[in-house]
Amino acid sequence: MFDVLKFMPCSDFLAFDKLPRSSDDLAQEFKVSKTSGYTSDSKTSADYLIFFSYRWNNKEPNAKTPDDRSQTQYRRMIGATEEFLKMLPHVEGDRLAVWVTLSA
Repeated sequence: MFDVLKFMPCSDFLAFDKLPRSSDDLAQEFKVSKTSGYTSDSKTSADYLIFFSYRWNNKEPNAKTPDDRSQTQYRRMIGATEEFLKMLPHVEGDRLAVWVTLSA
């Protein structure tokens, strides 16, 4: 079964301050304009999309969140996002999106 592409605007990802879960309802459905190829709304489209796949890192008994208390996974993703923006200074932060999934 196929689903639509869903992502988070980079600004939302950075501001959320932890790994988002699907139950946080932050993902936006990607929209494509029929005329120009993309829409200008940074909440529904992006010029660049970073894909993150991670493993459950929290080893605490009965853990309810995937990241540890130090937010190791989230901090790594933030670092990678910031490095991406440094390496490609022409990329505008409001045109960057993030797709995050938990890998089993």
